[in-house]
Amino acid sequence: MVTSFLVVQLALAQAGIVNGEVVVVADTNGAAHTNSNLVAGLGSTLCAFAARGVAYAKPDVFDVVVAFTTHPLTGGVLTNDATPKATIVRASGTGYTWGSPLIVLQPSEFGSAAQLSHCVFMGPVQNLPANPDDDFRQPAFPTGTMPSGTTGIEVLGHELGHHWLVQSAYDKGDGLRAMHRSDAREPADGLEDRVSMAQLHWSHLADTQSVMYGNFITPLGNGQFKLEGGARKYGPMDQYFMGLRAPEETPPLLVINDGSQMGLIGTPLRRGESTTVSGTAVNVSVADFVRAQGVRAPAFPNAKRCFRLAFVLVTQQGTTATADQLALVDAYRRRFEGWFSFATDGRANAVTSLDVFEPCPEPPLGMDGGVVEPMDAGVEVDAGVTEQPDAGAPSSDAGILPGNNDAGTTTEPGTDTTKFKPGCECDSVPAGALLLTLLLTSRRRKVRGHGREELPHQEG
Repeated sequence: MVTSFLVVQLALAQAGIVNGEVVVVADTNGAAHTNSNLVAGLGSTLCAFAARGVAYAKPDVFDVVVAFTTHPLTGGVLTNDATPKATIVRASGTGYTWGSPLIVLQPSEFGSAAQLSHCVFMGPVQNLPANPDDDFRQPAFPTGTMPSGTTGIEVLGHELGHHWLVQSAYDKGDGLRAMHRSDAREPADGLEDRVSMAQLHWSHLADTQSVMYGNFITPLGNGQFKLEGGARKYGPMDQYFMGLRAPEETPPLLVINDGSQMGLIGTPLRRGESTTVSGTAVNVSVADFVRAQGVRAPAFPNAKRCFRLAFVLVTQQGTTATADQLALVDAYRRRFEGWFSFATDGRANAVTSLDVFEPCPEPPLGMDGGVVEPMDAGVEVDAGVTEQPDAGAPSSDAGILPGNNDAGTTTEPGTDTTKFKPGCECDSVPAGALLLTLLLTSRRRKVRGHGREELPHQEG
């Protein structure tokens, strides 16, 4: 087993050069920027290329590799190769997913013998805001960009979150297991709880208060609910699935049933935006999730609470990284440590230094709610907004899931074949199959329409 891994590792080795706290990996022949694996997709294969560069330069101690590119990627319009994406390298527990996560590339292809669990592809640097706290505009179909409802740093948090989220199903004994997830299917199909058939994000109508979408929802009475946008983090249920929160300290998740008995896709509400919807409140508890998919293991406080991230910039054939490009990657690196502490309510740490000689420090147990998002290290940030101190507060903050878009990933268990999502490779499929299912789904909607529409994309 070890010999086999070493042979693969040597055959796939890429020279990674350390530049400050960023690893620079050169694509010397253009192969890394060309999609040759339709199952994994270019975002995953390029992420693996970047990870091998880290393995060349550093020991196998990193939990996550975050990869950026200096140039746009090749591929047709349906491949969405410029879209941020996440790839699970190794599962890190059980009880947070219904079924098994989809592994599209073997760990050996990432150059990791034991440690690496996740790879985030952030896309070309020119597609990202230079200030990580500015709004991220994602690629639109067929051209141009559209609002994502997230900031640049939230996109990174979103893609990392896909290691655990949102791959779950619940069981309340009523046959409805996926109403908490965003889902574009008809009600009859929505009863199928397989993760591989569903969107891997929280429903627009879920009070998740999460970077994985959903909203801050306030019941107004008489079946009315106020949905708001805001600064997103990992909500209480996110933290339970991540192993950062015990079941007894995780409140039930409020989900609105608008009569369709399934989740809803909608453009993320940004800070200051709100809307009102009608429906019936459904509370989904940790026990409901456990009934469907078992207990989270390892559970809090034994789950991992400190994560090492290596940031990588991949240069295209015949080019070198500019100072501005390196500065952008480093800005996201420095920003993420503070953001991650805020997003987990101080329950977990992210270490982004390439210095691997110090132990990864876990925060003290018992922290919650008192963490205020710190200022960014070195980039100009919006200091005018104070984040909500706890992901458990039931009002005022967090985002919404994009319609046919996302800041998401192709990593998790299975692929969504129901529709094309222009901004995201979360649950993506090969282009040919994607186009076919798009046409079939469109026809089914016209034939079987049930009077419910996805919320439209909106500017402002």
